[in-house]
Amino acid sequence: GALREKNKYESTPLHLACKNKASLDIISFLIDRWPGALKEKDKYKSTPLHLACENQDSFDVVSLMVARFPDALKEKDAENCTPLHLICKHHPSLDIVALFVDHWPSALKEKDSKNFMPLHLACENEASLDVVSL
Repeated sequence: GALREKNKYESTPLHLACKNKASLDIISFLIDRWPGALKEKDKYKSTPLHLACENQDSFDVVSLMVARFPDALKEKDAENCTPLHLICKHHPSLDIVALFVDHWPSALKEKDSKNFMPLHLACENEASLDVVSL
C-alpha cells in the first residue's frame, strides 16, 4: 500500500517522518505497519535511521529503530557515513552514542568519505567530554 510508495527522492513515509522529527507514536505506527521500511535506502543511500540521527530525533525514536533493525547501525550512506557519524555531526547525545557503541563497538573506527571517524566529528561539533571519552 501507500506505506511502500517512494517519492522522487526514493524516500518512504518512514524516511520523511524521521527527517521531520515525527513523534514516537507516528514512527512506531509506521514501523509496525511495514518493518521492512527500516531497511529501505533513499536516493542518497540513507536509511530512516540515518535521517533520524541527522535530524536529532529523540532517544526513544532512535532506540526503537535500533531495537527493530540493529544492522542499520552498519549501513553507510552516499558519503560513507554510518548513523554514528551523523549523530556525532549534530551535537551528539551521550545516550544515543552509548547505545550505538554498545551495539557495535567497531563503529568508532569507521571512516567516512573524508576519512573522518566519529570522534573527529564529535570534537568538531561541540560534543561533551562524556561523548568524546567513549
